[in-house]
Amino acid sequence: MLSMECTCVQKSHSAPIKALEVSENAVLKVADILKEYKKIYVVCDKNGYSVAGKKVVELLTQAGSFSHLCMINDPGLPTADNIGKVLVEAGIDDEVYDIN
Repeated sequence: MLSMECTCVQKSHSAPIKALEVSENAVLKVADILKEYKKIYVVCDKNGYSVAGKKVVELLTQAGSFSHLCMINDPGLPTADNIGKVLVEAGIDDEVYDIN
């Protein structure tokens, strides 16, 4: 479990981690690491997109598992605006994301 303390009302955030890759050119392994998923929703800010997001989208598209890119405001922190944008855009592909 990945967790972090925050100054927001929630005070902390966490996310389950199923895989962690630390290696040279690790981003090139993203499609293989996520191969069990049919459609992947990528969330990043502009900095993250330029560093690795563009390549991740390319690799997932080639693997046939890319669904949607949500570009959030810089810096990519869990602000109300960013979280709202992620939730609204997640509803774009109702066949993939069951958020009802």
